[in-house]
Amino acid sequence: MHQCPGYTRRQWMSAVTATAGALAGVRPTLAATPLATPPTAPVAIARCNSYGKELAPIMEKMFDQLGGLGRLVAGKTVAIKINLTGSPNQRMGYRPAELAHWTHPAVIGTTVALMGKAGAKRIRLLESPWNNADPLEEYMMEANWDAGSLLNAAAHVEMENTNFLGNAKKYAVFTPPGGGHMRRRVQQAAGVPVGLHHVFFQRI
Repeated sequence: MHQCPGYTRRQWMSAVTATAGALAGVRPTLAATPLATPPTAPVAIARCNSYGKELAPIMEKMFDQLGGLGRLVAGKTVAIKINLTGSPNQRMGYRPAELAHWTHPAVIGTTVALMGKAGAKRIRLLESPWNNADPLEEYMMEANWDAGSLLNAAAHVEMENTNFLGNAKKYAVFTPPGGGHMRRRVQQAAGVPVGLHHVFFQRI
């Protein structure tokens, strides 16, 4: 065993025990300190047993529980960040990507349709897929997705691979409403929304 200069094993153990005891005594003081009220936002959770016909009414009800989509998207350009992490050929066992780590296309299409119904002026599906500069539609087709059905789920739907500039001519820097940890972001000039809202879907 390596010996610390000037310390016996007994002295070292005694010092460690004393330090641990001192730290333990500090905890109640820290716990008793009142914390600032953290920011909160409404959350809607529902059970859905399939990605079939039951999905749309359940998602619509969830958005209504959050206060409705209209107040967020009506007359605005809306950016939806979807999750297409990894190659289309990757599998979790024998399951396709949309039943494992990708956002399911039915969830994407339903969200687009509901936002269009709520009055969104323009809807952009955004992702930076796996080391790839191809159009997002091409990437989806590699996974046997029908990209056309997503583009036709509402009026004025676009897709953009954010790995590169795409159809825009330059980037624009802006500060998102509300600030937070995402102070300054770079977005494609063609897709800078009037109001920035994030929609996340997670399989649990």
